[in-house]
Amino acid sequence: AAVRAQALKAATGLPEERLLALAQRGLGDTDPEVQQAALEALETYAGDDPKGPRAKAVVPLLKKTLAEGGAAAQARAGLLLARLTPPAAPEAPEERDEEEAAPAGRPAARPTSAPAPENPEEPEAPPDLASTAETPDLATAPAPAPGTGAVPSPTPGAPGHAPGGAPEDPTQGQPDDGQLAMASGELALQAGQYAKAIEELHRAQKLDPKLPVSFSLAEAYRQMGDHTINSARQKAAYRQALGYYRRSRDRRAKAYVQELEERLRE
Repeated sequence: AAVRAQALKAATGLPEERLLALAQRGLGDTDPEVQQAALEALETYAGDDPKGPRAKAVVPLLKKTLAEGGAAAQARAGLLLARLTPPAAPEAPEERDEEEAAPAGRPAARPTSAPAPENPEEPEAPPDLASTAETPDLATAPAPAPGTGAVPSPTPGAPGHAPGGAPEDPTQGQPDDGQLAMASGELALQAGQYAKAIEELHRAQKLDPKLPVSFSLAEAYRQMGDHTINSARQKAAYRQALGYYRRSRDRRAKAYVQELEERLRE
């Protein structure tokens, strides 16, 4: 490959036919170095005159390289082709005189404005639809007829009413809501967010009273007391924890009950 590339670099002094034939073979070579040497030889041969005969002889080889050559050869061939074939200047549009475009013996038509009306009438103002339309008050329910004692039926989808007409219980959730609240409380307890843990665990207990949250609630209250400086608040937290430890069935609760009872006696 190095020998073929060196031969192409030295081919600039050959006759035109031999140089172009040798360059064409170099452009078809599989080695990128040989392709670049062929392009360099064509660039030197073409010179700087894009309108000369040499440039016209080189352009077909460059176009073929753009279609079949490697990526590096295509890039260099595109640059060289852009230099040798500059874009033609756009042609100016032909201007036609209106008088010439008009038929002979007939003057060109001139734009005329439409005559204004003698007595222009002022447009009538549109009616005020906001003042004439009566919008019913949808927020208020219709009152019962006097003497009938009828009670209007609740609006479907209104707050406090289930689709079947029974009032909704705000504390009643889906079966999994209690589990989710208990899991959220456990995570908050592990993260040291004791107030949030207590809130979530109480919510889980309301959603599903059968959930085993007593031990976790006791832990949250106890650790909150451990991190409280105020003595009164600390004892209040310990009392809450003691109550939940006593309700818990966890085996560890008994030891915490004894520990908190001793602390509260101090």
